[in-house]
Amino acid sequence: MSVYEASQVIGRSRATVTRLQREFREQCRGEAPRREQWGGRRRAYLTDEEETKFLGEFLKMASEGGVLEVGRIKQAFEKRVGHRVAKTTIYRILERHGWRKIAPRKCHSQIEMDAQAAFKKTPQNSRASRETAESVKNVLCA
Repeated sequence: MSVYEASQVIGRSRATVTRLQREFREQCRGEAPRREQWGGRRRAYLTDEEETKFLGEFLKMASEGGVLEVGRIKQAFEKRVGHRVAKTTIYRILERHGWRKIAPRKCHSQIEMDAQAAFKKTPQNSRASRETAESVKNVLCA
């Protein structure tokens, strides 16, 4: 029976029939089917226990009120595995262990506090205040 005919008889695709035939031949030869090698998350860096142990010192520091800096964790992780890794790798590890927080800055790094305070003190209703606001805006954008 051809693969096409077999697929119609059992109600599966031709690819499924071909895969089943291959698995049967491998099983007859005593080999493990390839399907056992498929799927799952492939983490080549550390096991779950190793990750927990690695993060232990950082999580201890964070629980005592310290700041958990991803840059430091990344450097220590790269030293441990022996090569560079992406920052997202560290964020995924932290997320797997229940730690995920990205905090924004409190204010822009180039803010001018005096100009901002002057802008807040001007009334917003009158024409003069709009002109003052424009002059402050020009100062901020310059």
